Amino acid sequence: MRTSGKEVSFGGHRGFSILPGGNYNTLSALASILLNRKEAGRDRYLAILDDHLSRERNPDVWKVLLYQLGNAGGSTPQGVSAFLRKLFGRFPEILATHEAVIFLGYVQRWDDLLVFDLISNWRNSDECSYNGPTANLSV
Repeated sequence: MRTSGKEVSFGGHRGFSILPGGNYNTLSALASILLNRKEAGRDRYLAILDDHLSRERNPDVWKVLLYQLGNAGGSTPQGVSAFLRKLFGRFPEILATHEAVIFLGYVQRWDDLLVFDLISNWRNSDECSYNGPTANLSV
């Protein structure tokens, strides 16, 4: 592991990943605790994220947090889906990242309509092109 300023590099999907500075460490720690408390903990975590969405301006923080939300849908995914619509509405550039493509593969299991809505305009967009490994996403 090597540190550089406020970012930390370590082994990841493409050989290394960079963890963002900002409030990532705090939000990640809260995810580790609250997401283990079933849907009540998940709902509390989503309320924290929703409140924090207007304050955290670094899209890299949100991009990396996607890894922790992949299984958050549970039996009642409506709250998670509502938050994700807000998140991708505020930071649409995240959708064109490796992390988002992998994440949407998980989301499709519990809200395929959300995934369809988020990627439906990819066919006509020059901004959303992905050259990494493919995921099975249906449009």
